[in-house]
Amino acid sequence: MARNRIIIEKDSKTKQILATVASDTLDTKSRLEVRVKNHKVYCRSNSFIELVPIFIMFKAMGVENE
Repeated sequence: MARNRIIIEKDSKTKQILATVASDTLDTKSRLEVRVKNHKVYCRSNSFIELVPIFIMFKAMGVENE
């Protein structure tokens, strides 16, 4: 069973707002961070090296504006 918790906080070093989701199952552990930086929203995961703009994540999932 996965225990998912969303924690929203302000980074003490950079003063940016971020939401972190830590998910762990019997097989895997993952962490996703959504961060607001320069008035833009980015994602970071343990699968990515750099911050990824959130619109790219939505595009990859098939979410598009009509």
